[in-house]
This record gives sequence, C-alpha cells and structure tokens, in this order.
Amino acid sequence: MYSVKVNPKPFNNGHIIIISNEHKPLMALSQEELYAMLKETATMMRALRHIYNPQGFNVGIMNKPHAAIHVIPRWSGDVSFVTVVFGAKPIPELPSRTRDALIHELGGNQ
Repeated sequence: MYSVKVNPKPFNNGHIIIISNEHKPLMALSQEELYAMLKETATMMRALRHIYNPQGFNVGIMNKPHAAIHVIPRWSGDVSFVTVVFGAKPIPELPSRTRDALIHELGGNQ
C-alpha cells in the first residue's frame, strides 16, 4: 500500500516521505489507501516529535507518479540566506541516523 522512506536529500533532520507503492496519483488512491497514508503520517509525526522535539512540521503532498506525503520537522531559524540564495543547506545528520532513530522509537517493527 505505502512505504516510509527517509528523504535521501533532506531539508531538515528527520525529513521523511510516506509514498504509495503503486504508480498512482493522489486522486487515483482509494479512501482506504488515503486514510492509511494519513494515519501513518500522524504516527511518524509523533515519533519525530519524540526524537527531535521540533517546534512544528511542514506536511506537503506531491502528486508525481507516486502519491507522496513529505513530513519535515521545523525549528525557528532553520532557513538562512544560504538556503534561499544558493539552494544549499548543511544537514548535520545522515539519513541513516534518522532511519535508525525511527526504527528504535517505533519498536523496531518497521
């Protein structure tokens, strides 16, 4: 139905993607598929809040060949002129660290 992946080019630490396993745009997903992806979004937000303690989240839906929900933890001041002008943002954490932290937080069942 869907997979949870750590974004290989994260905007911030903890940036994850919940992505449909089928090549379907958002409007082609069933109500069951949509509900499952949104429920997983809430589960991941709770886990990310516990791991990273962000001030908030950006949640965005992409409608590419796969419907995808991006969950991005946010903190005050996490965007600087370097990000805006050059499109570059240093991320101190490797995506594998994010994955390992989520597996630990969720009890290793993922």
